[in-house]
Order: sequence, then structure tokens, then C-alpha cells
Amino acid sequence: MYATEDFEFAGTPLKKGETVTVALLAADHDPREYGEGPERLDIAREFGRGDGHLAFGHGPHYCLGAALGRLVTSVVLDRGLVRRPETALAVDRGEIEFGHWPGDGFHLLRLPVRLCADAPGQSPDA
Repeated sequence: MYATEDFEFAGTPLKKGETVTVALLAADHDPREYGEGPERLDIAREFGRGDGHLAFGHGPHYCLGAALGRLVTSVVLDRGLVRRPETALAVDRGEIEFGHWPGDGFHLLRLPVRLCADAPGQSPDA
């Protein structure tokens, strides 16, 4: 993108024709929108359909796979955490691996967990 006119943004002067880029690294971190600790994983955090966050985009750019992503996530959380409350990290918290791609943020690379044994007479699919 290029500036279409001279202007000042957050104390930085920009001149017509200069390149302007947008980084989404700070997206979804506004404490006025997300409360205290917006960077924490909060599986109980309430979101509307594309309102107030950028996880799946918005409007005509709304992610086609959003419903599938939400469904898969809910199944994993239900089967891995809710139905197995003894589930725990299999490594120290400091060993959890994240990747960082400039302009794209941090991503969890793997999440090793230790699943509890099934209760007698209960299958994992119950």
C-alpha cells in the first residue's frame, strides 16, 4: 500500500507515495476488548461470529474453514481435557515449542500432553 496523501500516524509523518505496511502482531491483544491478559489462552473466552477479533477474519474475508476449525477444536478440548481432567503437560512449561514468523506472529508447534488412563468400564469414546 502507498500513502495517498501526506499525514501523521502515531507521531510518525508519512508522505504521499511512501510505502505503508500493516502488521497484525498486535491484533486481538487490546485489554479493553479482551480483558486482563489477552495473550493468555482462555478457552472460555466468548467471541461473536467474527466480531471483535481477527482469528477467522471478517465480512467477505471470513474464513471458509472457520466452522470446521471450531468443531475440531471443540472435539479435541472435550476428548482431551474435559473428559480426561487428569490430562497434563508431558514436558515442563518452558519446553513448549513455539515458532515465530515475522509478520505472522507466534505459533504453537507442538503440545505434548500425558493423557490419563481410562476409568474402568469407560472407553475414550464414551
